[in-house]
Amino acid sequence: MAVLKNGKLIGKVGNVVYREVNGKLIVQSRPRPRKGGFKLTSRNSNFAAASKAASRLYAQMKDFALNQTTRDLYSSLVRLFMERPEALQAENKDEDWSLIPDSHLLPVEKRSNWHLLMQDELVSEIADGKCYLEIPALATNKKPGPAHRAWKEAREFEVTYALIYYDVDSESATVVERWSSGRFPKSAGSDPIVFEYELKDFKEFPISSGLLLLSAGIKFYASSSSDSYLNCEEFNPFVIAGIWKKH
Repeated sequence: MAVLKNGKLIGKVGNVVYREVNGKLIVQSRPRPRKGGFKLTSRNSNFAAASKAASRLYAQMKDFALNQTTRDLYSSLVRLFMERPEALQAENKDEDWSLIPDSHLLPVEKRSNWHLLMQDELVSEIADGKCYLEIPALATNKKPGPAHRAWKEAREFEVTYALIYYDVDSESATVVERWSSGRFPKSAGSDPIVFEYELKDFKEFPISSGLLLLSAGIKFYASSSSDSYLNCEEFNPFVIAGIWKKH
């Protein structure tokens, strides 16, 4: 309700408020009551958890894949966890490690060339406290495209893999195992490489819950005297073998 004060109208009239400030009459819209604060819905909660896990894993994968990854990988990981929110929910009780659907052979970026270089499919499994990985031999005949051009320029290559552990409780990701074959002359070709690793964290404690991301890749070098690799965003044959969960 407005009143007349010293010849000036002060107070509320409908949706308008009359105020006197420093001797001047100010007219403002009437403040409206604010709605309740932001409520965290289930989808918002899932997105927050998915984004956190994706960013932690992406940072480790970017380093492993020679910093040649794009944000496509981060987006793929967020989408994967949003579609499978149970992967980050600790109340689920898994008897053993289970592969998250659609995570097998997840490309590091859209133009992944892994399948153009290998003779067979990559085989991977995590079970019974162990990680198993079989990297196939390189194909001898390359299809035209970036893979073929890089292969022609390369003189040496190196096979590598990494196992990344994501602790759901602490929301942290660490590389618990990383291996590299050392450099081989391209002319020597390659044989399938088989790994079997007992699941332990960087403190040598058994890993019994959380997420495990297994990835493999190939580095190419122009010469034996060069430390610069030929991998780039257009040609970077790194791939995620899979992501497993256990709670």
